[in-house]
Amino acid sequence: MSAASAVSSTTTKTYTVEDVKKHTTKGDAWIIIRSNIYNVSFFKHPGGDHFLSDLYGKDATSRFFQGHQETGKQIELLKKEHLIGKLATPPSGKSKHDNN
Repeated sequence: MSAASAVSSTTTKTYTVEDVKKHTTKGDAWIIIRSNIYNVSFFKHPGGDHFLSDLYGKDATSRFFQGHQETGKQIELLKKEHLIGKLATPPSGKSKHDNN
């Protein structure tokens, strides 16, 4: 399975925020959306790389929902190809975007 392959629903790997913070470069980029971890190293954002590059290694939940109106469709596309795991300890403060 490649690094960008989706995680099997029966074997979800967990990562810490510290794990995600280690993946901050274009060829090794992880982001968090709703406590899910995505490897976006080879994801081509339709608007250009600059939309994601400052979010590498960070929680991108708020920015994701600010920029996408059809969030369900985008989340499903990300999950299919880029989901690699879940956040071991979800953030304590819930936002309006936290319903999984």
